[in-house]
Amino acid sequence: MNDANHTLTIIVPVYNEEESLERVGEALGSYLRRSRTDAVVLFVNDGSTDRSEELIEAQCAANSRFGFLHLQRNDGLSTA
Repeated sequence: MNDANHTLTIIVPVYNEEESLERVGEALGSYLRRSRTDAVVLFVNDGSTDRSEELIEAQCAANSRFGFLHLQRNDGLSTA
């Protein structure tokens, strides 16, 4: 996610979502390909204790319009 010229950032808070991350990533990737808006996706890992961090990093490596932040501990949806 190197393009600072986008007009929309889709923020996806994540906490222990390993079972749904692949599906979410596919849906967001599909949206970005069709969208007329220059958008990016930012996954915010809110201290997950499952494989969410690993899966987010893999998706971001595969899609240049995806980025991530990893929070050290779970602080809740509002913080993420």
